[in-house]
Formats: sequence, structure tokens, C-alpha cells
Amino acid sequence: MGGMPEARRVVIVAFPGVELLDVTGPAEVFAVASRIAGAGRPGYRVEIAAAHAGELRPP
Repeated sequence: MGGMPEARRVVIVAFPGVELLDVTGPAEVFAVASRIAGAGRPGYRVEIAAAHAGELRPP
């Protein structure tokens, strides 16, 4: 037993035409949840994934 449990991995998928709030909203919710959980709790590790690197432009 012992060590601190690993953070839960959350992947938010971004795609061309996605609304900014649809990506940043959930990312912020998980970031706040990690802060509320406090030290010694695993929290969340948020990643944003897209098919291609770079800027995502609106339609």
C-alpha cells in the first residue's frame, strides 16, 4: 500500500468547430475538483486531445 494513488486521467477531445467553453469548461471543473480534494488525494490529470496539433478554427 503506502504511496499516493495516481491522478485520474481525463481526456477532453477538441475538434474543428468546437466551442471554446466546451473544452475549457470541463477542464476547469476537473482542475477545481483536484484543488478541493486537497493534498494526499489523487485528483485529476486533464489532457486535451485533437487529431492534429495547432489552432482549431471555428467553422
